[in-house]
Amino acid sequence: MPDGLFPPFTRPLRVGFITEPLENPGGMSLAALRHLRLVAPEIELVPLVIEPPGPSDQGLGVVLPFTVEERQGFRIFADELSTRSRSHRNQDYIYGQKIAWLASQEKLDVLHVFGAFGNNALMAATAALECDIPLMISFRGGDLDVHLFGSYASQLQLAINAATLCVCLNHGASRRLSSLFGAKVIHTIRNHVHADAFVAEVEIVLPRGKPIVGCFGRFRQITGFEQLLAAFDLSADHHEAFLLLGGEIHPKEIQWLAPKLEQMRHPRRVLHLGHIPHREVLATMRVCDLLVFPSIADASPNKVLEGMLARRAIAASKVGGIVEMIRHDQEGVLFNPYDTAEIAGIISALLADPEKRKRLGEAAFRRVTTHFNRDRERRDWLAAYGQVAFKKNSISHGVGGEMND
Repeated sequence: MPDGLFPPFTRPLRVGFITEPLENPGGMSLAALRHLRLVAPEIELVPLVIEPPGPSDQGLGVVLPFTVEERQGFRIFADELSTRSRSHRNQDYIYGQKIAWLASQEKLDVLHVFGAFGNNALMAATAALECDIPLMISFRGGDLDVHLFGSYASQLQLAINAATLCVCLNHGASRRLSSLFGAKVIHTIRNHVHADAFVAEVEIVLPRGKPIVGCFGRFRQITGFEQLLAAFDLSADHHEAFLLLGGEIHPKEIQWLAPKLEQMRHPRRVLHLGHIPHREVLATMRVCDLLVFPSIADASPNKVLEGMLARRAIAASKVGGIVEMIRHDQEGVLFNPYDTAEIAGIISALLADPEKRKRLGEAAFRRVTTHFNRDRERRDWLAAYGQVAFKKNSISHGVGGEMND
C-alpha cells in the first residue's frame, strides 16, 4: 500500500474478528473488547467467537448470534463429538467450515485471528482460502514464546503461510515470527492505555503509615507468582512494607499456588484483594509505593502500562515486550525473574529511596503517554488493515463488495 496510508473506501471494511469467548477473565478478553472500539468506524468488526468444545445442548456446528459493543457477532459451537469421534480434528474442521459460511453470509472482506493459540489460526486460514479473502493473524500474550513449545507449531506454520499479514506486540516477537516461521509481512503494534477507562478513586483499607508493594494480574506460575512471594518474604526482614495482591489466582493452579502463601514467614503482611474490576485497577495501583511484575514471559502486559500511567515506580522482569516498554533504571528497574535474591534486593532498595521511586514513576508516565497512547495504536492498526485491504483490492475478488483504491 503506497506510503503506508489507510486507503479511502466507499464503505467500512468488514472484518471477521476471530477470538475467544469475550466474557472470559483476563487480558485477552479486555484487549479484544478494546480493539472493537479502537478501530471503529473505519473498520466494522464482526466478532466470531470460537466456543470451547464441551458437553452442551447446542449441538454440532451450531452458530448463534449475540450482541457486543452494540454490534452483532456470532458464537460457533462444536460439542465433544464423544458419540461420533474422539478426534479434535473433526471439531476443528467444523469450526473452519462455519467460519467460511459466516464469511460468505456476512460478506466479510477479511478474516482476522486475534490470538493465535490453539488451532484458531489454521481454522481461519482454511476458511479464508475457501472464501478467497485475506487473512490477518495477531499474536498476543505467550503465542510466540511459551506457546511455541506446545503441540500447534506445525499448524501455526501452515496458517502463517496463508496469511497476508501478521501483527506482533513487540520487536522480539517479530524476530521470532520472521526467523522461525518465515513470515514476510509483519507489523509491530504496541498496546495502549488511557485514563478514561478507569475510575479516579477507590476505597481500600490499608495498614496506616506502612509502605505498600503492589502486584496486579491473574496470578499463575507463568506470571512469576511463586518468585514474587519468595522475594517479598526474603526482603520483609529489612522493611515494614505490605504486599498487596490485586487479582485472582488462576483456578487451574490454585491448589498448587495457594499453599505458597501459607508457607511464607510473613504471611500476615500479604493482603490479597482478589478480583478487581478493571475500571478500578489504576486507582488501586495509585495506593501503592512500588509495583512489581515478575512474569516469566509476557508480550506486552497491560498491567505494566497501567502501572506506568499510575506514575508509580516499577520493578519488572527482563523478558518479552517488557524490555521495550521500560528501559532499565530510566522508567523502572528490570530483573531476572528467576533470581529471587535480586528481586528482594531491588524491592528493599526502592522502598528505601523515595526520590528514586518518584523519578522512575514520572519518567514511566511520560513514556507511556508518548509511546503507548491510543492515537498511535489506532493509526498503526488502520495502516495494517489498510495494507490487507489493498491486497484484497489488488486481486479484485473476495466475498465482500468492491472497494476503491
